[in-house]
Amino acid sequence: MKKILLLLMMPVLLLGSCETIHYYYQLNEVQPSNPKIVTTEDSGYKYSNREVDINYSFWSADGYVYIKIYNKSRSNIYINLDKSFFVLNGYVNDYYKNESYENTKKSTSLYSKSITGLTYDNYLGNNRATVSKTSENSVTTVEKKKLTIPKKSYRVLKKFYVEDLPFKRCDITLYPKRNEKTVTSEYDIKNSPVVFRNILNYTSGDKIKTIDNKFYISKITNYRKE
Repeated sequence: MKKILLLLMMPVLLLGSCETIHYYYQLNEVQPSNPKIVTTEDSGYKYSNREVDINYSFWSADGYVYIKIYNKSRSNIYINLDKSFFVLNGYVNDYYKNESYENTKKSTSLYSKSITGLTYDNYLGNNRATVSKTSENSVTTVEKKKLTIPKKSYRVLKKFYVEDLPFKRCDITLYPKRNEKTVTSEYDIKNSPVVFRNILNYTSGDKIKTIDNKFYISKITNYRKE
């Protein structure tokens, strides 16, 4: 399972007043620690139990984690965001932050208005002019503690990212040379630079359950493209 973190461009000045741009890519491979998490056909991962299927996708250029939660039961389930967390290298990120969001929209309307006044030759007369009017409408959205997922339906969560910048480590060359093309370094869960967990708490019927899935970066590869 692979995830693109960032595309780098570095201009290199060569002799003869020419400029050459080399492109460098960093591609990270993610592995689960739980053998019950299986690989999907679209290069993602899936965890399943009796009520839900949870699909993870790490294939993004910005490092975001996409989590699809499918309710395969015969009744509603409720994701308890205030009891769910994303833990990155031991640091806890809350799904629920008790925040509110304000969305303001501006609209402009045009209408015709009659104007009475003196003409250029001092006669009283009427004329019509087009007038514009701008108005604003604000809507405040309050974050919910719980997300309802009806039966046989799903929600997608995208709130956290693993890493949005390339890793700089002593054991791997960040910018491969022309004769190298690619450089790779591999890790296990004990020495991986990134270990993260997704903890989802949900209610199904009269039962409260928690799913704790752990992943880690198992390989970092830096590419050079001429």
